[in-house]
Amino acid sequence: MAGAVLALSTVAGTAWSASSASAAGPAPRAAASSDWTTFDQNSLRTGVDASGNSFSPATSAWNTPVDGQIYGQALVSTNRVFVATENDTVYALAGDTGAVLWSTHVGTPVDAGNLPCGDISPTVGITSTPVIDPSL
Repeated sequence: MAGAVLALSTVAGTAWSASSASAAGPAPRAAASSDWTTFDQNSLRTGVDASGNSFSPATSAWNTPVDGQIYGQALVSTNRVFVATENDTVYALAGDTGAVLWSTHVGTPVDAGNLPCGDISPTVGITSTPVIDPSL
């Protein structure tokens, strides 16, 4: 598959981590009001940003090519945007410019022809929205 392009409209970045904090570690910090660290913004999945920011009219602040389709929501934390692609790559992008800060390939996508679900193609990788632990 040729790469997809992530278009961001009025969103800033995030931090993604596969590790967890130990019980003796620092106390967890709450996500900043401008952060969007889980699917639909909060654990209740309301999709509501209580900061009251208006995103109308939405305009694209930047476009960044990535190596696959994105089906999950982009996440935002500490002025970084995190996305995961169907090519099993996770990206951290600068919230203000869209520049790739880092990316990591975390697995091998499956050929869609080998799966019973036919609505994602040509490969199936990371389809859901990851989560960011703001305490890390």
